[in-house]
Amino acid sequence: MKKIFITGSTTGLGFLAGQLLLELGYEVVFHARSEKSAKEAKLKLNQDAPFVIGDVSNLDEIKLVAEQANALGPFDAIIHNVGVYETNAEVITKDGLRTVFAVNVLTPYLLSKLLARPERMVFVSSGMHRSGEFNLEDPQWKNRMWNYTQAYSDSKLFDVMLTKWFARKWPGTFVNAIDPGWVPTRMGGAGAPDNLMKGIETQIWLAISNDPEALVTGKYFHHKEQRKPNSLAESERNQDELVSYLEKIS
Repeated sequence: MKKIFITGSTTGLGFLAGQLLLELGYEVVFHARSEKSAKEAKLKLNQDAPFVIGDVSNLDEIKLVAEQANALGPFDAIIHNVGVYETNAEVITKDGLRTVFAVNVLTPYLLSKLLARPERMVFVSSGMHRSGEFNLEDPQWKNRMWNYTQAYSDSKLFDVMLTKWFARKWPGTFVNAIDPGWVPTRMGGAGAPDNLMKGIETQIWLAISNDPEALVTGKYFHHKEQRKPNSLAESERNQDELVSYLEKIS
């Protein structure tokens, strides 16, 4: 039986993906920011499942999440779903990082490095990554006027870049990124136009399917179809520079 770890899985796409995987008979380990959110998510599940707890906006708790998850693993697949869309210019983590960068970029990178290597790994990106810019001169927006839409788009570009980097460095693992679409979650808003179930099917398919189309690596998908990502993500030099920066700050 495959065992799958999903970050950011108390609400939205992460929770729905985990719930469906449980119903399909897979083992799922969920991740919650706090004991309170874990308790609330457990009440919504149709069956019991383990949770790891940690606020991944700070470095110490990312490492604690990794320790807890490794104790419950190893995993056949890891879905890096956790993400935030932070509008407040004043929100800085205790490590001096922008929350959107810490959660959306540093967390999936560091967990990937700290967890036992899985057979498959899925990064949940966004169509907004196409507007992303590769800026490592000021990735924490210390010297630029805060632009939360741009910061989010950049973070999702970085996720695709990490996908490409891990696919190069881990040839035995299928590593892919997805755009779930603009779906009606807490982050997407109630008026989002895309289909919610369509938003989870690709990450589940990449995590468990033996279809030849799913057994690929370093690709970017939208609704189970390969799409061409932002060309900035294709540069191996960009990928290496991003990872060097993440190594430095972590």
